[in-house]
Amino acid sequence: MEVLNEAYFNTKCQGSSTNCILTLMCDIVHAVNLGDSRFVDIRDGAIVYKLEIQQKGFDYPFQLGNGVKFDDSSVAQEIKVIVRTWDVIVMSIDGLFDNVHNIELEKLERDGLMDLRELGIFWRNCSCGLEE
Repeated sequence: MEVLNEAYFNTKCQGSSTNCILTLMCDIVHAVNLGDSRFVDIRDGAIVYKLEIQQKGFDYPFQLGNGVKFDDSSVAQEIKVIVRTWDVIVMSIDGLFDNVHNIELEKLERDGLMDLRELGIFWRNCSCGLEE
């Protein structure tokens, strides 16, 4: 919340934005969210936490801005989520979550982890050859 307030009160330019700020401290993700940006926590290939968006109506999210029709930082929500080692946090603006369903996101995460595992095996095999 401190980071969001600092940005909000020190910005002089016109405009608005949704916001999602995450900080990981030990096994807790501390989040501040305003609008339809969000994050999900994926554990063992399944979404275990999905931050709900803030909106005034359909396709009308809260917007942090410095104009009359925009919101201020006081409407931001603060969230704490317990995470585990190997959880994957996916954080994005609404475009990802509007166009990729949960099942597809879970599959992308599983496929990506398989690619990383295969890459790790490849590099371990390469480094063994270099040591000789």
